[in-house]
Amino acid sequence: MRWVINYVSAENNFTNKNIASDAGVSEGTISNYRVMLTSPKPEFIKKFCELYSVDEVWLMTGEGEPFPGARQKYPEVCGPPVIGEAYAAGPKLGSAYAAGPKIGAAFRESMDMLEKGTFPDEEGVRDSRNIARSIEMLMKIVGSGNQTLIRAIVSNLEAFSEAVDQKDRLQTLEAAAQEMAGKIAQLEQKTVALQTEVNRLRATHESPGGNSHGSEQKAG
Repeated sequence: MRWVINYVSAENNFTNKNIASDAGVSEGTISNYRVMLTSPKPEFIKKFCELYSVDEVWLMTGEGEPFPGARQKYPEVCGPPVIGEAYAAGPKLGSAYAAGPKIGAAFRESMDMLEKGTFPDEEGVRDSRNIARSIEMLMKIVGSGNQTLIRAIVSNLEAFSEAVDQKDRLQTLEAAAQEMAGKIAQLEQKTVALQTEVNRLRATHESPGGNSHGSEQKAG
């Protein structure tokens, strides 16, 4: 809060009194915010951001940048980029920063298959249209710049991705367990075969007609 109040003051040649008057608070309140004596209330933050075009998400969470272009000039006050920050081309399908190259590529592939009619069945066509429609809605939300909705989408996508990763890991573990079970079964078969051979050799050695007993009888 301190940095952005100082910035607004310097850019507009404002005093605490000017900002206080705009925001509907006392001059002492602004002074306290600037020296970090007290924390700003949510309603003040909202009003301040509306008045001076400051990004509310940045001010509340530290993510993103206080205003477009600040990352180049004031990187020290900027946080991790938020979805939509690099969304400069407008809500064109396949061009949004938020969708990422994998989604964009999947969308283009789906559209190509629809145009060429190369889907194997009606279900594939229907699935592709659903994907395309979902991506359109995603682009629309990202284009709106509503960071609350965007963060909600990201959180859900991350949860879905983690679920897929866990399923993949589970399948990998199951495959490894099956492979191990197969090796154990092979070892058990070899063990049985070896035990059978040991029993045969023992029986041959201990039987009256065996070579060992025959030699002893001759020696007697």
